[in-house]
Amino acid sequence: MANRRTPSDRSKRPLGAARLDELALAYVARFATSRVKLPLYLSRKTRESAWPDDVDAMTACEAIADRMERLQFLDDRQYAAMRAGAMTRRGLGVRRVKAQLYVDGIAPEDSGEAIETAEGAAISAAVG
Repeated sequence: MANRRTPSDRSKRPLGAARLDELALAYVARFATSRVKLPLYLSRKTRESAWPDDVDAMTACEAIADRMERLQFLDDRQYAAMRAGAMTRRGLGVRRVKAQLYVDGIAPEDSGEAIETAEGAAISAAVG
């Protein structure tokens, strides 16, 4: 373990807007994510690197997330349905599902249908 370098030991590589866009595209291609979580991921990447552009890093992160949403790579309703379904299948309750969707930044209008589905599954599991 002595050979392992810490992030502070590495020199920070420059991360421009084009590379940040590539990171965002790779992230949404690999992981289901919400509109709130993508800019958090991107801002973490900008903090871990040197940001050479004149544009504020958070502004660039938000702009990329907006573009990914317009291109329909991000859909909070679909994310909520997927996340609630997976949690319900694991046997987690409705309150836990609501809490996780809140933490993931899903608005109530986007999570309502997923929560209703989770409630229905909980009732049918209790009855059946």
